[in-house]
Amino acid sequence: MSYIWNIVGNNMEAIVAVCALLLTIYQFISSHKHNKLSVTPYIANYSETTENDNNAVFSFEVANNGIGPAKIKTWEVCLNKENIEKSKFSSLENYVNYVLAGRKSSVSFGHLQKGHLMSIGEVKNVLKVTADINNKKEFIEIKEELNKLGLIVKYQSIYGDEYTLDTHNS
Repeated sequence: MSYIWNIVGNNMEAIVAVCALLLTIYQFISSHKHNKLSVTPYIANYSETTENDNNAVFSFEVANNGIGPAKIKTWEVCLNKENIEKSKFSSLENYVNYVLAGRKSSVSFGHLQKGHLMSIGEVKNVLKVTADINNKKEFIEIKEELNKLGLIVKYQSIYGDEYTLDTHNS
């Protein structure tokens, strides 16, 4: 037993140095994890519908509600959970024109650019439709058709952690 204490006593400086090194590594790892969490993006979707006597507004937006920027990798608009470009409509514009069926309307389309760094609090309009309607039934028909739309956004944090917003699963 005294032999072990003799070894420890003679190498105390090295033991203290190794312990300090291990604690420094642990602190670095903990700090790195904390830093990653402190810049985590969170892209969320918002849709809103409003109606008055003869006018309806449908809007669909995405926002970065996280605490860090989000780098957009890919995004696609879906119709019934399939990429709209592979549907018979081939584009969001064609589908919206089909849904509105000649109604007097105003439509704006947004775009998420691949590689775009979406800052904290940034909101992007994906689709906004203002349409004339004659009754509640028309409002409900348009709303049901537009509710078939979805969005899949793949994005990453500045540390390269990957995330996906799939409006079909939210």
